Amino acid sequence: MRTLRRTFGAMKPWEKWIVSALTIIFLVSTAVLLWRFYKENTESTPVRGGTYIEGSVGTIRMLNPWFTVTNDVNRDITSLVFSGLQRYNPFTGKIEDDLAALEITGNQRIYTLTLHENIFWHDSTPELPHPVTADDVIFTYQIIEKQGFPNPILQKNFRGVDIEKIDDRTVQFRLEKPYSFFRSNLTLGIVPKNQLEHLKTDQLLDAYDFNLHPIGRSAWQYSLMWFIPVIGHYFRKNLFVRSLAATYTAHAVGGVLWVWAFGLSREIWLALIPQSLMERLLMAGGISVSYYSLVNVLSFLKSKKIILHKAFTAS
Repeated sequence: MRTLRRTFGAMKPWEKWIVSALTIIFLVSTAVLLWRFYKENTESTPVRGGTYIEGSVGTIRMLNPWFTVTNDVNRDITSLVFSGLQRYNPFTGKIEDDLAALEITGNQRIYTLTLHENIFWHDSTPELPHPVTADDVIFTYQIIEKQGFPNPILQKNFRGVDIEKIDDRTVQFRLEKPYSFFRSNLTLGIVPKNQLEHLKTDQLLDAYDFNLHPIGRSAWQYSLMWFIPVIGHYFRKNLFVRSLAATYTAHAVGGVLWVWAFGLSREIWLALIPQSLMERLLMAGGISVSYYSLVNVLSFLKSKKIILHKAFTAS
């Protein structure tokens, strides 16, 4: 190490500039090669477990898809927790299958939906599996039609619609007359029947245990990475940690927008976790190395009076 310092110190200014530039290029190239190696030789698989944590600006009243129409904050968070039978695809501008496959018959008046296999609520365990069933779907939609339902805006969308359970995975919606926009109504998040069936219609708004601690189905593990900027705040004296937190601050904002805009599957979101971690670690390393290299070069130039501006003094 001392030999390297002596060699570097004996170099001419222009030689030090070249060595510093080549060092930065080498480090950046190494990071890119490591990233490409990881991307080409790693297969990500989803895992279960964790805790759902969501941050948003505003007041949270309840997390229940029945009552998010008038509250943007609730709507954003609820979209992470609950999945619907159908979902909106922003790329195509169309409504597509989500929890269930749709078949429309009977002159556009009969909507038959079949739930996909192996769909579970997030409180499900191998010992006590809790699958999403047709009973959950029937409960979610039939209670909307009951008199006294506390969301008249949502209730209006299902007037004159008959709902029938065909089997454990199939339900059927029958309309009085064709309605081309009815499919968009099927994007409503499904709720678990066993958590709310004991309540009367006029008690739904007061179901605090469920509304503030909901059971849904989504990739909430992905949002745990948004804790990294908070951790970085308490270790901000460490350049690498501060750099990592900075990259994840931008990642958190972009992640929220992405979750809201694109209906990706749970498996895809979970597969992005190791990829995102590797990407942000490389970025933080690059920021740290670049900072130290640039500061040292500028400090050397200042010591040789090649530059005199006090702003370049290393701290």
